[in-house]
Amino acid sequence: MASLSDLIRLIEPASPADFRAARKALGLTQVEYSKRLGVSQAIVSEWELGSSFPRKDHLAAIVRLLREQERKEKKRRAKS
Repeated sequence: MASLSDLIRLIEPASPADFRAARKALGLTQVEYSKRLGVSQAIVSEWELGSSFPRKDHLAAIVRLLREQERKEKKRRAKS
C-alpha cells in the first residue's frame, strides 16, 4: 500500500483507485468517510467507481484528512 505522503501527492489528478486507497489508508468505511467529508455514501461510491469526480473543496478536505492522519502517525512513531 502507498504511504500517506504518496497518496496526498496523488489526489489531484486522481483515479478511482486512488480515492479508494486514500479512504482505506484512513481506515474508514465509505459511510464513515462520507460523514467526515460532508457528502453521502453514494457520492463516495461514485468517486471510487469513477462515475463522478470530487469538487475542489472535497479534494481539499480529502487532503486535509490524509495530512492529519500522517501527522498522527508521525507522532505515534516518535513516541515509540
